[in-house]
Amino acid sequence: MIYEPHHWLRICQRVSDIALTIFPHIKSKKLKSEIISNLFETQSAVYLKEQGFNAVSANSDREPDLLVDDKPCEIKVTGLDHSFTSNAKWMGGKYSKRTSDYVFVMWHYEPLMNTLYGKEEETLLFSVIQCHVNENEWRTIDNGNENYYATIFDLNQILNKDHKLLVGERMGQVIKCNNVQKSVVTEL
Repeated sequence: MIYEPHHWLRICQRVSDIALTIFPHIKSKKLKSEIISNLFETQSAVYLKEQGFNAVSANSDREPDLLVDDKPCEIKVTGLDHSFTSNAKWMGGKYSKRTSDYVFVMWHYEPLMNTLYGKEEETLLFSVIQCHVNENEWRTIDNGNENYYATIFDLNQILNKDHKLLVGERMGQVIKCNNVQKSVVTEL
């Protein structure tokens, strides 16, 4: 079963290891989110293949982000301004509205900080939630521009459905992202 916490913890670690090499050089949160999204698609396929699954990442937006043993999985990513939230939102385009299992990823980047106590190393914190979403559950955003099309799915919709928290912590309606670096995670 691919929706086991230890798999997604390892995938988060791989994504973090790669992203932290370039994030200090990028200012744009949108670009960072696109990088995280791309890394989750590619690294989840690589990791799951290593675990014996038949996993393939998408070659285009028209394909599922991840195909594992012929079952589609969509991966949606959103960046947070804090390590916890009760109101995250994931946005997508035309092909986001497919019925599928989804992996909803929240991330928070904490850059290197000089403090009175010394340097605090940069970190990427993650929360990952899996749930099944039907096409009609996505809400369409209408901003009045006929050339604009977007869909949205929010954290409350997920928490009110059957879901599985794979990485992170739930405190009531608040989800907290966790540090996934190997040095701070106890091996399972």
